[in-house]
Amino acid sequence: MAELAATVFLALAAATPVQQRGGQGPVDEGLWPWILVPQSAIQGHLLEGPFKEPGGVFFDPEARELYVTDTKNGLVGIYDEEGVPVFAFGGGGVLAEPREIAVTPDGSIRVLDGVGTRIQVFDYRGTLERTASFTLPGEEAPIRMGAFAVDAEGNWFVGDLENKAVHAFDPEGNLRFSIPDEDRLGAFEFITGIAVANDGRIAVVDYKATPVQVFDRDGRFLLGFGERDVGLANFTAPMAVAFDSEGYLFVVDMLRHDVKIFDSGGVFRGIFGGWYGRGTGGRAPGELLYPIGIAIAPDGPVYVSERFGNRVQLFERRPRAE
Repeated sequence: MAELAATVFLALAAATPVQQRGGQGPVDEGLWPWILVPQSAIQGHLLEGPFKEPGGVFFDPEARELYVTDTKNGLVGIYDEEGVPVFAFGGGGVLAEPREIAVTPDGSIRVLDGVGTRIQVFDYRGTLERTASFTLPGEEAPIRMGAFAVDAEGNWFVGDLENKAVHAFDPEGNLRFSIPDEDRLGAFEFITGIAVANDGRIAVVDYKATPVQVFDRDGRFLLGFGERDVGLANFTAPMAVAFDSEGYLFVVDMLRHDVKIFDSGGVFRGIFGGWYGRGTGGRAPGELLYPIGIAIAPDGPVYVSERFGNRVQLFERRPRAE
């Protein structure tokens, strides 16, 4: 009984969001209407222990819940808006190394397990319902995916690692368009993240090519920006991307340990995170240690997962006037 009590205590300690104090505040250029303030950090699950390299994160605006892929534990954790654990599933051969995740309006949970050809679709309780794979017309082998996203209508957007392209499929799996094709710009090398805005714009981040490219809802090129060079607005290793409800674009740079904010025209508006504290090792509140995923709650927190920080930080948005 004593051993069980100790196990439960350790699990609760790992799962409870840690209120963070101290540490330097986020860097901000004064061009974004909000200020981001670190509030707490999720360290793990309720009973399954601490994170081991958390990966993709997704906020479900319908249920107001956060989903986190725990890659090395083979788990998906579900948390309420404040980071309190609700449920976890996976492991036991169900999930090996879950990375990308999305939740559709009907509540189904889509998980890309490793870098592969199948997306597993679960119900809310973590029961596997089916798998989804995508094949291009005239091809036999399914697409090997590095990233994916799903819009509000259930359309799929998948990053094709072999053909260096992004393909859009309708909910039934029929190909709508590909980027690039004959009349659409977009040179990709290694796609690491895809996001779809409320207005249908598609953002793609690439580890080797142009860091950020944005397309309209039909795949027509709108803009591309970023360089691999010094400067706050530039990149080293862009890994994830997200739109907020106002159309601002957030891009995670894993090797610069920060998140950059751009407006709809690609203009740099701010930055937060970074590894700047002496002796903190990137673990102080507001610092980021190899960030790899981002999710944004409408009118709520910004969540950033840290691969080697083994936590998900919650940043509160406050109006600049405050």
